[in-house]
Amino acid sequence: MTPGFQRHAIYMHALKFPWNAKFDTPELYGLAPGKTLNLNLTTSDDIRIGAWFAVADGFYQKHLKLAPPLRGESANLDEKRQVEETLGSLIPIALKSHPTILFLHGNAMTRAFYMRTRLYSTLSSRLDANVLAIDYRGFGDSEGVPSEQGLLLDARAAWDWLIENGAKERDITVVGQSLGTGVSAGLVAELAEEGVSPRGMVLLAPYSSIATLLETYNLGGKLPILQPLQKFRFIFGFVLKFLRHRFDTLAVINDITCPITIIHATDDWDIPVAHAKALFSALLESLLPPYPFNPEDMLLGKVPHEELLQVINARNTRQKEVVATMEVKGLGSVSTFSRGDNHGDVTFLQTTWGEHNGITAIEGVIDVIGWTVGMDDQ
Repeated sequence: MTPGFQRHAIYMHALKFPWNAKFDTPELYGLAPGKTLNLNLTTSDDIRIGAWFAVADGFYQKHLKLAPPLRGESANLDEKRQVEETLGSLIPIALKSHPTILFLHGNAMTRAFYMRTRLYSTLSSRLDANVLAIDYRGFGDSEGVPSEQGLLLDARAAWDWLIENGAKERDITVVGQSLGTGVSAGLVAELAEEGVSPRGMVLLAPYSSIATLLETYNLGGKLPILQPLQKFRFIFGFVLKFLRHRFDTLAVINDITCPITIIHATDDWDIPVAHAKALFSALLESLLPPYPFNPEDMLLGKVPHEELLQVINARNTRQKEVVATMEVKGLGSVSTFSRGDNHGDVTFLQTTWGEHNGITAIEGVIDVIGWTVGMDDQ
């Protein structure tokens, strides 16, 4: 794949729905009047990216809520400058008084896409959290061309903006959806290297890596992109060799020190739930008895069956001891365990429905996010 084709196939940033969006008027996309501030952030490599900052609903109701007009007085609520100045001056107070979610969206569309704005509203009301949503470089009204390193710089610019404006690291939860899960993992792993730990990281419909995803990805859940090439392993391997955008979450997830929440729908036909299971298993692996065999011997069937079965049974027994699981009717299965060493808990919610994009519309999903990062008692 040529670099240009790779870029458009992975990011789909040319699909700027809604077209000709008026980002300076978030109210046009369902957000309450005066609740959301349109921002321009500058990255460390001097790229300007667009963003929206929506305040927590409790803060909005107290400080910014739209009031009815008074008789005998006239007011022009189209005066955006006054509204923006009011909200802009209150940002530090909102960040200090409420938890904040840094939302990193999936490929295609923009921060004004209706499914995303609906999520901002849900997070800000049901969890009473501020929400900062960015459009990566090349998306929406942001400058530049998307790349793996570029998106990580964009996410870091958003994180830094929150800190510079008064947010504490333990008050920020990084939430990524689809493509954004790889960006989230990369950002939070980078922060962990610096000794910084957010309140939590939430991965919605994640993939283990782009390379693995290409083996299984179906556009719109129906059109396989590279699956036919798997019949020709040499060609498929050649394609992966020149893959420039890897987002290898599986390689960095064990470096992350904050609580991790993984949420994936059983009926996700775009990114199979097996990716989420692989991430959960990777986080659990250090708590299980290791396989005392050469991996190649296991693949070739050289390990005696009884010995292998004994190890598998020991691992299954240990997993039942450390992982708490419950079935929630109509929602799905929730599994959680503690990693210890101040690394925070790991929670995996496998919903029974929701497909790829619909899981964010499920109230139970939002509630699970809330209690895994301690926002359920706000």
